[in-house]
Amino acid sequence: MPPPALPAIPSDTSYTPPKVINDVGEAIILDVGEAVIPDVGEAVIPDPIAHNTLPPTLLITSDTTVLIAGQVASISFVFSEAPVGFTAEAITAVGGLISDLIETADPAVFTATFTPDAASSGITVINVAAGSYSDAAGNLGEAATSAEITYDTLPPTLLITSDTTVLIA
Repeated sequence: MPPPALPAIPSDTSYTPPKVINDVGEAIILDVGEAVIPDVGEAVIPDPIAHNTLPPTLLITSDTTVLIAGQVASISFVFSEAPVGFTAEAITAVGGLISDLIETADPAVFTATFTPDAASSGITVINVAAGSYSDAAGNLGEAATSAEITYDTLPPTLLITSDTTVLIA
């Protein structure tokens, strides 16, 4: 006599994980155990279902904090996991231009160049807006801001003064 069949799992059974499963980035595994396909009678062991509900994070760094005329900064974008949909349009910087965005050999790391505006000075930060990229699971990415970069591309000026208005030869 064969062993009794396990009860069938209703097709409308679902599991919705909480918005954030935990704070260390681990996925949970939902193991549904053994299930019986109705009218077949054979035990089926489904693959575990992994849920990833954590948003990806981003760290933006610069190789310098001060720029003068003719200099550029190399900017690194280090994601907690490979981003989906990350483009140069997601990056903003006041007082300069971001260019040459490339993905490195590590798909979670991108680099770009920041060039300050000519004949200007100030402080900038590089920003990436929340939701401008996601991870493979579709979780929208968090916002990120770099440390400040001070730039001065103003040409030098010269002021000549004299303590006399008349010169005698």
